[in-house]
Amino acid sequence: MKVREVLLPALEEGIGPGVAEALARSAKLLRDDADALDEWAEREFAHLENAYLDISALEKMPKAVRTRVLRMAVYAAGAPQGSISADHVSAIEALVTNWHGQGACDLPGGVKVWRLSGRLSLLAPSSNPT
Repeated sequence: MKVREVLLPALEEGIGPGVAEALARSAKLLRDDADALDEWAEREFAHLENAYLDISALEKMPKAVRTRVLRMAVYAAGAPQGSISADHVSAIEALVTNWHGQGACDLPGGVKVWRLSGRLSLLAPSSNPT
């Protein structure tokens, strides 16, 4: 389906004129928001120890910032770029926000994340205890 030739005209007909412009404005606003959240997360990440993330510091962050920080930490620990899914991030976040004694998260690239003594520990394969 060709978006500009089929979908946008159908939306204009069904919803009314200006849909394409409204979608473009919304996309720009969402991009600006995402950029701001990315910058905030980068600042937060810079204040944390890469391999050991303080749970109380993570809990204080808004979810959108926290999940970005967690993703950054996993990549810093050695996971291949682009390999971490939303499901991976949700599992790691549960170690912070829904802790009930669950075990470690095994992630792409052999990275392991677990909660211990009020911190998340992130270890690369070469650092993982066997």
